[in-house]
Amino acid sequence: MLVEKRVEGHLTETIVYVHLGLKGPKIWQKWQQWKAMQRVMFEQTNLLEKTVGKPLLIHAHVAIYAGLLAHQLALHWQLPYYISEHWTEYLPEAQPNFRKANPWLRWQWRKSMRAADNRSAVSSYLAETLRDMCGKPVLRIPNVVDTSIFAPQATTADRTRLIHISTFSHQKQPLQILQAFAQLLADKPKALLVMIGPERPALKAAATMLGIGHAVQWQTEVPQQQLVHEMAQSKALILYSAFETFGCVVIEAWATGIPVIASDIPPMRELLNNRPGNWLVPLNNTAALAAAMSEALASKKKVNPSGFMQLDLAEFSFENVAEAFYKFYGINML
Repeated sequence: MLVEKRVEGHLTETIVYVHLGLKGPKIWQKWQQWKAMQRVMFEQTNLLEKTVGKPLLIHAHVAIYAGLLAHQLALHWQLPYYISEHWTEYLPEAQPNFRKANPWLRWQWRKSMRAADNRSAVSSYLAETLRDMCGKPVLRIPNVVDTSIFAPQATTADRTRLIHISTFSHQKQPLQILQAFAQLLADKPKALLVMIGPERPALKAAATMLGIGHAVQWQTEVPQQQLVHEMAQSKALILYSAFETFGCVVIEAWATGIPVIASDIPPMRELLNNRPGNWLVPLNNTAALAAAMSEALASKKKVNPSGFMQLDLAEFSFENVAEAFYKFYGINML
């Protein structure tokens, strides 16, 4: 077991690495993982209690498995506990899907969600989904955008450049983005698509087969301080996901001052419907996606960065989200 601690001001992060050497059937390996997580949690929390005392409350992010562990710890310490969710696998359309998990895990999840003192989710869509699944109220508290990093840049956007940033997983539908860009390139041969994410040789091969390899620039994941410059040089961000719970890259693009081309799914509608200058594109429609790309490149309007930050992005600020969590805890933290 390796324990790594990071201290920043009043915050301490403890990361525990455990090598289990799992053997046997898959279900037995899952059980060993679960028991190991329990053991490590109680070892670390007992050490915490001896050194600094019991905390005021317990807050877990994602119920599987953090929320299940938080429930046990809350019973042990007799403390309130809270769960915040942003996991995509709860969504009805998600693949893989939590609804197909084993019955014991789903029962434990429901028990921990119902016993929590409060529950939050990053979008109204996810909150409604979780409420229907656990039978308890779930509040919407969105993600934050760090405007000390994602802010308007001195650089000017390239009028031919679009950008996509993701893990390139099937959820993000990068192949459909490439297919739509191939259609766009027939009309706008000088267009450039920047794809930022992990190495995916199959995607690069697909771009070559589509005849657009020369017009696609691939970059591996970069620090946020560099990412903001890549965004600022682009006419629009593309996020054409099959399903999402939020989409942090959307508000990061806005804070940088560029518009967004997004798939027409519930969380994207939540973000984009009342914010003009963006595009919602039906799923599985590469022609419509290519048309939105073309409009974005042809647009002479520059998103007003100061307007976005002062008005539209206020709900995603550290201050407003922190205030929402104070209310979420039901105590005066100030």
